[in-house]
Amino acid sequence: MPIGGFTINHHTDTFLKMASTSNIVSILWRYQQREILTEEEVAFLGEWLNASTENQILFDDLSNDMEWDAMIQSLQLRDPDPNWVVINNRIKQIEKARPRLSYWARYAVAAAVIGLVMTGTYFYMQRQATPSDSTASRQPIAEILPGHNSVVLVGAGGRVITLDSIAPGNSVGHGTYRLDSVGKGSLSYDGAVTTTPELYTVQTPRGKQFNLVLGDGTRVWLNATTQLTYPEKFTGLQRIVELVGEAYFEVATNKAQPFIVRAAGSSTEVTGTQFNIQSYKDEGESATTLVEGGVIIRRSEETVRLVPGQQAIVRQQGIQKLEVDTEPIIAWRKAVFWFENATYETIMTELARWYPIDVHFTAPIQERYSGILPRDLPLSKLLSLLEKGGKMHFEINGNTVTVNP
Repeated sequence: MPIGGFTINHHTDTFLKMASTSNIVSILWRYQQREILTEEEVAFLGEWLNASTENQILFDDLSNDMEWDAMIQSLQLRDPDPNWVVINNRIKQIEKARPRLSYWARYAVAAAVIGLVMTGTYFYMQRQATPSDSTASRQPIAEILPGHNSVVLVGAGGRVITLDSIAPGNSVGHGTYRLDSVGKGSLSYDGAVTTTPELYTVQTPRGKQFNLVLGDGTRVWLNATTQLTYPEKFTGLQRIVELVGEAYFEVATNKAQPFIVRAAGSSTEVTGTQFNIQSYKDEGESATTLVEGGVIIRRSEETVRLVPGQQAIVRQQGIQKLEVDTEPIIAWRKAVFWFENATYETIMTELARWYPIDVHFTAPIQERYSGILPRDLPLSKLLSLLEKGGKMHFEINGNTVTVNP
């Protein structure tokens, strides 16, 4: 069915509710400005991108800062209509004061482009302007999707519980944990008392995230290919958990019982705060990023204290403290990949944790990439967006992705 000039097939109620032209403009614009979208908006964006190749092309162009000048020139070449005359005059007024387009001038251009998409004019101009542009990267190469495997809970003696097979509202383990929602991936503590607290390990596969509430009320979000080991009830003087992978913690305040995360030979100690830890086995280092509160990082005899906006990277050589922008680091919780001047090795490592793929580079790559990409796209479409925004070319053969400079 046609919505706002775009071809839409079958979609969810959420999509239909949000698929007005103004919403499309707003979401695309804020995404291009690297603002964090809500979970509902990210889901909408994924569905909108999957709806048609034209939507993907438009997304590519609006997401690539280098396309803006060419886009404006293309718009100015067409026969003026009243709406474009108003927009163009406003842009010229702003450009007299500023050499580059301001936030709202660019928003006006985005709105104009959306309007042209509705009439088909924009894509006609694009084809006329770039007749030699190959569409190979825009055609689905293979539909490799994230999240096929199940999240599991491992108890005492190696007992494995497949959480996807448990109906929401049912208890697992000793009746201590209740599965709130399979679709949302949530496990919470319901306060049942056990004589001997059991150790549990939650394991997430490629392409799936999970969140749980521990016995003390601490909330933990687990990224893909992550495992967290914790007791069903905290006893003693400390609350200790062990992490391999990546997780975001909102620690319940208890100054009398510090919360400690052990990861890659280091420990992060807090009493109540919010922070992210990335500590994958294949990285050779771990990174703790503080969002709120304060943490203490310890490794051997070395100790580092962090304040919000700081990150501690722990390596064999010691602990390095950095000032960072926290939003790209925790963006995975909003179902996006957010890369800032990232190497392609880093990018493909992230993708290989999300999609069931092996990656092969044909040559060393010096190029770097910055951009935000949705996590819920088929791999072929995500690589098409990545290819558009950089200078790499990708080939998919089965579950192997070859990266060519």
